[in-house]
Amino acid sequence: MTDRFSALQHTTLKPPDVTCIPKVRSIQMIVHPTPTPIHAGDGHWLTLEEIFHDLSYRLELQVNRTYQMRLEGKQREYEFFGLTPDTEFLGTITIFVTTWFKESAPYVCRVKTLPGEFS
Repeated sequence: MTDRFSALQHTTLKPPDVTCIPKVRSIQMIVHPTPTPIHAGDGHWLTLEEIFHDLSYRLELQVNRTYQMRLEGKQREYEFFGLTPDTEFLGTITIFVTTWFKESAPYVCRVKTLPGEFS
């Protein structure tokens, strides 16, 4: 006999959908709601945020594998400040659900800050 489906237990976390916006001295990252194939009672598709109330995001930004910054939280918009203009960074964004010990594969992006006035 197989177990009955439980959204909390059986939902697999895929990498988040993220938009990276480079600026001269910062990089903004916007995490978009992650849809699932599960319908709510009113017929709309549930997002991961609606299923897992303790869902959070971990964002890391590094340059040349030496300098690393990390942000973490439940909000969908983040910004790394104080960056060097015209520099390429490697970003990774992961979804975490601590109560169920779930972690998504990371979304990985390479993003370059915009050139500054004197670069």
